[in-house]
Amino acid sequence: MGLWWAKKLGHEFYADEPLSLLGLVSIWEHRGDNWINENDVNMKDKFLTEVYGEE
Repeated sequence: MGLWWAKKLGHEFYADEPLSLLGLVSIWEHRGDNWINENDVNMKDKFLTEVYGEE
């Protein structure tokens, strides 16, 4: 099906589907160019730790 693409204020966003693209643009609108927040939780790492325990 291809990629969906959007451009806003000189930024380009790509996603596999329209809803994901909307989510990416919304996150950017909320957080700006600094997407990483020191309080963010890496859900993948959290899940793997809960399932398999700490290494």
